[in-house]
Amino acid sequence: MEIRSEGFRAWLADQAAGDFDAFLLRWIGNIHPDDFHHAQHHSDGVNNFQGFSDQQVADLLDAARRETDEDTRRQTYADAAERIVDLASYIHLYNADVVEAWLPRVHGYETRPDGATRFGDVRLS
Repeated sequence: MEIRSEGFRAWLADQAAGDFDAFLLRWIGNIHPDDFHHAQHHSDGVNNFQGFSDQQVADLLDAARRETDEDTRRQTYADAAERIVDLASYIHLYNADVVEAWLPRVHGYETRPDGATRFGDVRLS
């Protein structure tokens, strides 16, 4: 394996072209499972750069997308997530802790459960 360290734009292009043996990236995920699982683990997912393909996962994700009962939908996504982990679509090396601190003059900042940082409503007094 050739180890490359490159800028993010070049890495995105290489990833989209499938020009890699393996890659390492920090990812915080998304709150909604359709954004996360379907995009990255459905065989037709827009961010399925690793080429993961499993018909059972695709069927579960499609069913969850159509399901209107919230509890059934949650369980269907959980079943898909368990299979995705079992089949090792990704190998997660670690989950980083999110540490946040700010001054009293910072207003509008909110800690998000997905670990993302959004500054759209942040202001200084």
